[in-house]
Amino acid sequence: MTTVKTNEETLTRKKMLDALEELLLTKNIEEIAVQDITEKADVGKGSFYRYFSSPYEAQQILICKKEAVCWKKMLQYYSCISTGTFSQKIMRMAINLTAYVNSSIYFQKIVGENASWYEYFSEADSSDPDSREFIEDLNTYAEAAGISQEQAKMNLHLLLTNTARYVSKAINNHYPLTFEETRAFVRKTSGQLFPEKSPGKTLRS
Repeated sequence: MTTVKTNEETLTRKKMLDALEELLLTKNIEEIAVQDITEKADVGKGSFYRYFSSPYEAQQILICKKEAVCWKKMLQYYSCISTGTFSQKIMRMAINLTAYVNSSIYFQKIVGENASWYEYFSEADSSDPDSREFIEDLNTYAEAAGISQEQAKMNLHLLLTNTARYVSKAINNHYPLTFEETRAFVRKTSGQLFPEKSPGKTLRS
């Protein structure tokens, strides 16, 4: 009985998050009421407050979910880059992020200018090979560059966050960026935050 009830509660919560996800494609969070969510999810209005205190809290959960998926994809992309210095690889990672944002309307509308990944790489999962490898490379760069690991993580946070927000803002303002524009932004930003310290040196073969 308990298992059945738990499964039903999990399904109800998911239905409301899915409903909010769809609503956010056409509305801002300020325009969405609890009733809008429950009607679209086809659940009772009282069910909402069993799981969320407000639509804003539900939105934050969606943002975290979308960011986590994006971060995993970026880690997988980074692990596939076999050559280049860390600075070069970070730049390519950020350029790949612009392509991801451009291709995902859900990321644009739900995360957009709220993007932030600091918590993901400040608490790297050592059991995940891609995450562990990336953080090791980041720490190696920090040592070579003469900066703290914390500063290196903050610089990475600024690069990825600013890149995602730059692209999302342009899209949401109906100003499509060319590949050259996004690449120029990434090159400038990554060059400032991750200057080349060891030209020609790769972190691993």
